[in-house]
Amino acid sequence: MVGYERFRADELRELTEEEKLSPFSGFYKRDIGDLAPEIVASFQPGVTIDPSKAVMPENLWEYLLPGGPQPEMGYCLLPNGAGYTCLVADVPGVTKEMFDFRLRLVLADHMGFMIEFPGKQLGHWEGLCVEDFGVGYMHGTILTRNYSAYELGYPTHPTLANPEIVEFIAKEADEISLEGPIDPTRGKCMLVFVTRETPTGLRCWAITYSGLHLVDGVSTLVLAPGEEVTLEMCRLRGLHHAYEYVGRKELLDEFYEEYKEKPLDPAKPWPERFLPFRH
Repeated sequence: MVGYERFRADELRELTEEEKLSPFSGFYKRDIGDLAPEIVASFQPGVTIDPSKAVMPENLWEYLLPGGPQPEMGYCLLPNGAGYTCLVADVPGVTKEMFDFRLRLVLADHMGFMIEFPGKQLGHWEGLCVEDFGVGYMHGTILTRNYSAYELGYPTHPTLANPEIVEFIAKEADEISLEGPIDPTRGKCMLVFVTRETPTGLRCWAITYSGLHLVDGVSTLVLAPGEEVTLEMCRLRGLHHAYEYVGRKELLDEFYEEYKEKPLDPAKPWPERFLPFRH
């Protein structure tokens, strides 16, 4: 299994013959660049933030306004047993148009998703990602729905309140283990992604609330009986997102200019084996 502490391309599995047909397959077996020192420091084992510094999605509004504060990067367990992971990553030299192209690419060609973090990202469909977050088994993350600004208690959408914000996504998600029996009551979480333009590129926040859903405007615990969120799960989540951004920037730098005008296939339908979990 490809590790997080030191990514090694020689640990990757070989591509299938079908996967080799993708024009992006040549980017698969490569080392990903190093993480920024502040990210490495924030996701060391046992180096957690104080739970009081965790910002719930319904309390993010002031952070989204022009000149607003930035959430503290790191991970922790909340007093109610839920998990919190916040990544703040600068992506220099990348524009919103490049990120939009990337989203179209990963839906059109799974290799476009796999090469961002080889060995950890396996497939992407509309509303479904298959990934390995380092906890010993493969996850299928089903993005069930987006939260509206109204549900979050915001007076308007963040992109309308702050011209620096080019993307704001708040989602409810279910994460199911793809190995062993499926328990649909487990693995519930929320995901918030904020993308801001900066003078040098983009600044991206990726915040995960493991074991929480928004209920009547309040982050509410939805852990199943006996379900446990661990600090290591939260830590590896942060590293996973960090390597995604590093890999994404490297790839966009390499092939965006060549491929940005080329037509891409439409989003592919879900594989039949995942259809029973769609909702």
